[in-house]
Amino acid sequence: MTIHSWFDRLIASAERKFGWLAIPNLLRWVGIFQILTFLLSRLSPGFVEALNFDTPKIVSGEVWRLIGFIALPRNDDVLWLIIGVMFLFWMNDGMEQAWGSFRVCLYAVVTALMLMATGLVLFFVPGLISAVGGLVWYEAMFLAFATLYPDMTVRLYFVIPVRMKYLGWIFGATLTFIAFSSWLVAVTVLAGILPYLLVFGPTLLGALFGGIRQRGRQSAFQSQTALPEALHRCHRCGVTDAEHPDEEFRVSTDGEEYCDTCREIRRQESSPAG
Repeated sequence: MTIHSWFDRLIASAERKFGWLAIPNLLRWVGIFQILTFLLSRLSPGFVEALNFDTPKIVSGEVWRLIGFIALPRNDDVLWLIIGVMFLFWMNDGMEQAWGSFRVCLYAVVTALMLMATGLVLFFVPGLISAVGGLVWYEAMFLAFATLYPDMTVRLYFVIPVRMKYLGWIFGATLTFIAFSSWLVAVTVLAGILPYLLVFGPTLLGALFGGIRQRGRQSAFQSQTALPEALHRCHRCGVTDAEHPDEEFRVSTDGEEYCDTCREIRRQESSPAG
C-alpha cells in the first residue's frame, strides 16, 4: 500500500465517522464574511484591526483573531473583491462536486490550522499572518481547484479565455516569488501549501515521471524504427542506400559516388548524339 492510498483511506475513515461535522458551502461562507468585513471596515475603520492575528491578544482571550485573517478582504477595490468572492463561490461548487463537503472542509480547515500554528510559533513577527496568511490560504484553495479542473476555461477580465492549469501556474509562481521575500514568509507559505502538497503531490509527481517515462519510450521507439545510417549517397540526386537498398552505388571517374540510375543518365548525357 502506498502512502497516498493509505492517506486516502484515512480520510475516508474520518469522513464516515465525522462527516456530520462538515459545513456545506464553507468557501461560500468565507466569501460572504469577506464582503461583510469589507462593509464593516468602511463603517468603522478600526474593525479590521480587531481581526488581525495578534498572538498576545489571542492568549489574553481574543480567540477570534486565530481565524479572523481569512475573513480579511484581500483587496480594497470593490471590483476585485467581488471577483475574488465570485471565484470562492465557483471553487466551492466545483470542489464539493469532486470531493464532497467533508473533504473540502477538511482541506480548508487544515490549511487554516497550519497558518494559525505558524503564526503562534512566529509570535515575534507581529502582522505576518495578517499580511500574507489570507493570501496563502486563498491561493491554496485556488491551486486545489486548478488541479482538480486543469482544462476548465475561465475568461480573464471577462474577455481572455485561460485554462485553469495556466492560472494555477501563475498563482504558484506568485507564491514562490512571495516566499523569496524572507525566510519567515517562506515558512508561512510552505505551511499553507503543505496540505496541498500532501493531497496532490503524489499525483503531480506521478504525472511528471510518467511523462518522462513516456518520452523515453517514444525516443526508444523512434530510435528503433529510424532508418539505418546511410553508407552511400548519390552525388547527383541525393538518394542513399538506406532509402533505396536495392540501388547500387559506384564511384565515377570524377571521384564522386552515383547511383545506378544517375550513372545511366550521365552515360547518356556524355555519349555523342546519334
